[in-house]
Amino acid sequence: MLSISESEYSDIIGSCRWSTFFGTVAWLKVLRDSFGYKYKLLGITVKGKKIVLPIVTLRKRLLLFSEYVSVPFEDYGGFFSKSELDKDDIAFALRRLRKIPTLDAMTLAPGPEMSGLYPVEYKSAEKFTHIIDTSRGYEQLFEELYSQKCRNKIRKAVKNGVRVKFAESIEDYQEYAGIYEDSARRWGGAPFFKRDFFENLYEYAREHTRIYLAEYNGKKVAGVLNFQFNGYLYNFSSCYLSGFARLAAVNLLQDFAIKETCAKSDKLYDFGGSVARGTVLDSVIKFKESFGAKKIVFNKYLIRGKMMSGAKSVKDLVQGGTT
Repeated sequence: MLSISESEYSDIIGSCRWSTFFGTVAWLKVLRDSFGYKYKLLGITVKGKKIVLPIVTLRKRLLLFSEYVSVPFEDYGGFFSKSELDKDDIAFALRRLRKIPTLDAMTLAPGPEMSGLYPVEYKSAEKFTHIIDTSRGYEQLFEELYSQKCRNKIRKAVKNGVRVKFAESIEDYQEYAGIYEDSARRWGGAPFFKRDFFENLYEYAREHTRIYLAEYNGKKVAGVLNFQFNGYLYNFSSCYLSGFARLAAVNLLQDFAIKETCAKSDKLYDFGGSVARGTVLDSVIKFKESFGAKKIVFNKYLIRGKMMSGAKSVKDLVQGGTT
């Protein structure tokens, strides 16, 4: 596999049926400047099909071996192409990938649509998301899929005077960051995403970023951060200020996002994962399913480099333990 230019890569991502925001160069630049992750864009031609792969270096090890992921944070990476791919195409591309001399290991989670095409021998775990098919239209979703409790909370938020504002300025992004930081402290830990992450979203990815803010009595009290690309709206995070849960502002924001997805004729509203620090969040799952979202399971894969696959450790390679 060879490195390719950002323009060639972006052209393929933009025309790939199953690509999402997490495959874009914009997202990779956000990760680079927020976490120091270095990225590479690789390409290969298989049976006349140009296939690309975004990879991010997580850490370097002895003998210049590296551990990669496609892409952080195990969200919808893997192979992309303008052409439809089959199992043979992906198996061939993986064999070529394993020949990269410095490859120790690579983790990838291609997402629900493509997950089943990857060889099962590389499967390392299962992941899940919750998805709403928005093709049936908003009115039908609201009346038939939303639970009665969910509908009542949305009506309550409106009755309480909560208003929805779309973030447009860097100050709006910073205000969302403040709400997120307050929520992170309530969840019992330091914020994983620092303030510069949200500023980098504004710098590189605001074309695809949808931040909805809930305003109550002139104060921003809740927010939802989504990414839009290729007919998918992906819910990356939701948060609210302490003391304002009773307003049900997040319910209203999610409803607003779903309504916008339907209005744009986008294909899916993806609620994303429901796991934090390795713990499945049952309350979060219940919240998503109250909107009628369905749980979708897909696979996570671990690809070992060809040189490393026959060694028990990097020390074996130093001592000539493999051929």
